[in-house]
Amino acid sequence: MRLYFRCMTLIVLLLLQGCSQTPAPDNANAQLAHQATQRLLIEQDFDRWDQYFHAGAELNGSAMALTIMRGTAQAMHHSFPDVQLRLVEQISTTDKVVTRFVLEGTHEGHYSNLKPTHQRVTFNGISVDDFRDGRIAQRFMLLDLYGLGQDLAAAANATGS
Repeated sequence: MRLYFRCMTLIVLLLLQGCSQTPAPDNANAQLAHQATQRLLIEQDFDRWDQYFHAGAELNGSAMALTIMRGTAQAMHHSFPDVQLRLVEQISTTDKVVTRFVLEGTHEGHYSNLKPTHQRVTFNGISVDDFRDGRIAQRFMLLDLYGLGQDLAAAANATGS
């Protein structure tokens, strides 16, 4: 699954190579995409949802974007209460932003069927945001949860948990 995630990341990046690229720091949409992930997924500040997303915005093809994002953030913070976001790179066009990021946290709560290992872990994420009128209309987000599960299972086996 990790190989799949890396291949998908490369495919998206290669597709965008042919697009007119704007350096992310100078692009308001790129900044907004990063802020949306930080404020919502990490800080869980869902009162700001409308600041970043259109009404009726979709997440991974679902119109239940707010519910899905809130559930993802709550589950992640349950398992990794100190989770942090690190931006790796962004590629943007006029109305599309691809963001590759890393999440890092300490496994302090149950994750899937795994008891806390108290190990520090990192896992990759990517989001592809389509913008309309300065806000996200559609977001596709992929987190490498399979790789995370494999890393946590290996840590649990190593510690005998």
